[in-house]
Amino acid sequence: MSESKEATKIPEPKGISTSTETSTSTSSTTSTSSTTPTSSTTSTDSNKSKMEAKEAAKAQAMMGVAKDQEMHPIVGLKNQVVDLKGADVNIKATIFIKGCEDCTFEIHARSTKIMIEGCRRSKFIFHAKVLTETVEIWKCADITAEINTDVKTLQLDLCRNFDLKYQTKSLLHSIVWAGVFNLSITYADEPTTAPHVTGFDQMKPQHADKDLSPIHDQFIMRYIKGELLTELVVRLKNGFPTTDREADEFDNNAEKNKKNAEEFAINRLKEAGIYVGKSKSTGPKVGRNDPCTCSSGKKYKNCCGKGTN
Repeated sequence: MSESKEATKIPEPKGISTSTETSTSTSSTTSTSSTTPTSSTTSTDSNKSKMEAKEAAKAQAMMGVAKDQEMHPIVGLKNQVVDLKGADVNIKATIFIKGCEDCTFEIHARSTKIMIEGCRRSKFIFHAKVLTETVEIWKCADITAEINTDVKTLQLDLCRNFDLKYQTKSLLHSIVWAGVFNLSITYADEPTTAPHVTGFDQMKPQHADKDLSPIHDQFIMRYIKGELLTELVVRLKNGFPTTDREADEFDNNAEKNKKNAEEFAINRLKEAGIYVGKSKSTGPKVGRNDPCTCSSGKKYKNCCGKGTN
């Protein structure tokens, strides 16, 4: 493409912990109608409500123009099994899960969007439809995510040791990630297929000519002609995000389309008796082997008559 490309920029987040320390406390099951920690937690219901309200406000601020979007926050749970059902969540709400450790979340409730931040050693199972088909996960470590529904865009930022399991390969539409280390992808309906392992450490040698940053550089994973590709995201000067492969394809198609358009215009002009580039003679007919009328000394067929019948 004629426009220059530059690496995509994403907001600079804080670093994440890579600790894999496990908790020794016993897990419990959270009621499907509530996500409040059991009495073994030290926070009071009042403090939890204030924390959830504060985190919901932060999440709304992050969502920009969607500041009026209803939030369903779940904050600071430890050693819990949470089963979110349809009666628990307004379908217009965004489910926002933050700072949970050693938990399992079964999400059966439909929602507008799902956002997960700062969780550790936890499992998320997505069963229900997400209206925007978008899930964002960032600053998490030692996570297992099972996707049993359509998620057109899964965004992962600053995560480590992420085990991603799709029910079937057809559910993997696109994964956009930055600063992800040790991302493993498997499919439930292909249990004998080896995991596809990728991440920043795998991508950096493939782009040795670039000074890649785990914070600023994004990659996109998609199936292209049956092959799972991980491509560096670049932005054109107009801000449009793309990849080098797509930019090259666009350039090739644009040149081809330009030539086709020129040929079409010339042919239409000829049909109207208008000749582009060579003037039509109104004098006596010149033979192909006659001297050219332009006085070049060449035969007409090798000069102004070249290409004509």
